[in-house]
Amino acid sequence: MKKKLISMIAIICMLIPCLFSLASCSLFDEDVTGTYSIAQITIGSGETSLTYTKADYEAMDPNNLETEEQAIYFILSSFFQANMSFEIKDDNTFVSTNEGGSLTGTWSLDGNTLTLTYAEGSEMESNTLTYSDGNLILIDTDGESTFTITFSKN
Repeated sequence: MKKKLISMIAIICMLIPCLFSLASCSLFDEDVTGTYSIAQITIGSGETSLTYTKADYEAMDPNNLETEEQAIYFILSSFFQANMSFEIKDDNTFVSTNEGGSLTGTWSLDGNTLTLTYAEGSEMESNTLTYSDGNLILIDTDGESTFTITFSKN
C-alpha cells in the first residue's frame, strides 16, 4: 500500500509540470485570426476621455457642431471613413487595408500582446496591439493626446 502511494505521488509530481506546459501552449490560446474593423475610438484618457462608435460618428451633423465637436468629427472621419481593417491570417501574416491601400506583414502573439511587423520603405517597423476579449486594441500617444482604437472581429 505504501509503495502504491509513493508511486502515485511520483506520477502526480511528474504530471504537474506537463500540465502547466500544456496550459501555456497555443492549443489553449484563443484564436486571434480573423478580420477586424474599427468598433470604437476613445480620445483622451482617464476621466476626460470621450468614446465614439461608428454609429455615434454617423449620427453627428457636421453642419451643427461647435468648434470642439468639429475637431472631434474631423478626427473620427479620418478613421471611420478610411474603412480601416485588419485580416489576421492562420499563416502568421496580416493585411491591413484602408481607402488609401493596403499593408502586409507578419504577426506574433505573446500572451495578450499582438505584434505586427511590416516594411515601411526600406525599414522594418512594428506596432503592438493588445488582444483582449476578442478585440484588438491600439493605443497611440503622441505626447499631447491619446487615441485608443478598438477593433472588433467581424
